Amino acid sequence: MYMYRYLPMEFMLFWGVLGAVSALWPQAASAQATDTSPSGMVAYFSTQSECPNGWEPATYLEGRLGLGITDTAGWTLLKQVGTALENETAPSHDHPFGVTLSLPQETVDT
Repeated sequence: MYMYRYLPMEFMLFWGVLGAVSALWPQAASAQATDTSPSGMVAYFSTQSECPNGWEPATYLEGRLGLGITDTAGWTLLKQVGTALENETAPSHDHPFGVTLSLPQETVDT
């Protein structure tokens, strides 16, 4: 489950999956003081119960793969490509590979 950290301001507006505007309300000041992660950071946690105080599910990533960026020239925040996938519905695809094996010969009596 991807989670995002609240931004330390009254609220922040961002575009959701369908272009709707959503508001994120801030975490308590005490939680901000102990959490040293950057505001707006997205991280992966196995379950919501493992999510630290002040973090919420990043619903805009549901059914999608979050990718980090390495080249910031011309990048767009919250850019989405393709259609979100339903649970356990990977599209048809291949992972080709090759291997060479040397197996011992065995004789089988019939």
